[in-house]
Amino acid sequence: MALDHRYRKYRHEPPGGRDGRGVGLPHPKWGERPIVLVVRRKDAVVSREEVLGLYEGKLAKWQTPDDVVFVDNIPLGATGKMLKTELRKVLEDYALPDTASDNR
Repeated sequence: MALDHRYRKYRHEPPGGRDGRGVGLPHPKWGERPIVLVVRRKDAVVSREEVLGLYEGKLAKWQTPDDVVFVDNIPLGATGKMLKTELRKVLEDYALPDTASDNR
């Protein structure tokens, strides 16, 4: 579920974001597709398009995240790694957009 260095490399750059992490979610056609979780800074206004724009030209098209999910916090362990079991609870009701990665 947690993704590799290509996504972590840009995790501190979300505009108006305090933290951002890439995760993979199950996809019926591709097996798994990336999304980005972003914790907004207090009173910040940031859009999905702004965050996705960070990855344009930096990753291959098939590696580009399909969506952005704004969350209150990202569950982290003592070492700063995402807690996958807690993350699954945060994303249990989330579904990728219908058009996610159809052309990848």
